[in-house]
Amino acid sequence: MQKIIEVVRLKTFEYHEPRTLEEASTLLSQLGQDAMIYAGGTDIIPKIRYKRIFPAHLINIKKIPQLNEISCDKKLTIGALATFNDICFSGIVKDKFQVLAEVCEHIASHQVRNLATIGGNICNAAPSADSPPILMVYDSKVEIFDGRQTRSLLLENFFKGPGMTDLKKGEILTGIIIPEVPPNTGHAYIKHTIRKSLDIAIVGMAVSVTLDEADKCTATCIVVGASAPVPLRTKLAEKYLIGTYLGPSDVEAAGIAAANEISPIDDVRGSRNYRCEMTKINLKRAVELASGRARHE
Repeated sequence: MQKIIEVVRLKTFEYHEPRTLEEASTLLSQLGQDAMIYAGGTDIIPKIRYKRIFPAHLINIKKIPQLNEISCDKKLTIGALATFNDICFSGIVKDKFQVLAEVCEHIASHQVRNLATIGGNICNAAPSADSPPILMVYDSKVEIFDGRQTRSLLLENFFKGPGMTDLKKGEILTGIIIPEVPPNTGHAYIKHTIRKSLDIAIVGMAVSVTLDEADKCTATCIVVGASAPVPLRTKLAEKYLIGTYLGPSDVEAAGIAAANEISPIDDVRGSRNYRCEMTKINLKRAVELASGRARHE
């Protein structure tokens, strides 16, 4: 049988390779909407190939030093160019932020994780992305450089819609800052998919729980992915857990509240009703897992 090979020709673009953040920011400002930042390339190249985006300029920031570094001095600092494999194999991350390492280990394939960067995943602003929900329950901030100075922003305020972020003209996301985890705090992330890895989440559920000496919940954060235009922190659901001992009725009420807060769509991976039901179920599972870790079980 004769094989037919389709040749896909990419639209011509100009390639830039700045050596400093200042140079990259200047290029972004001067070239405007026709320019895009290139990091790992695992999102942007397929989009160009399948004619979803048409940048006239690609600005490769991979030669800018120190943007791939991971360090920890109480707070964890992850450079925007750190790959997912950099993170999941990092001894620092595994030791103090174990759930983040586990999440990164199950994003895409090993080969993709060698290229895909944490900053690119965040800036892609896909509602189904796995890294934003777990980063949000770790109370993460992003650092953004505008050519002159750096500003910090809570990650939960960074997303504005599918593919939309708070980045302004000439701004570049340079890193993620995660504060020290409070005592007696546990985290969990449940990615509901058909397969354990590779699949895009049908529902993503990230939870953090902080307990006092009597096992009462003093603080919590609940973030649902793939069920709203942005990774959504369900603050009403959190209120049903704070001040409780996380009993079945408390968790059930929080699950119902979370299902009411999200706004999922019907697509090939799941219906709106299915996502709402799985939000309730996965919230219960995630709270059990996170509270067990808070108790060091």
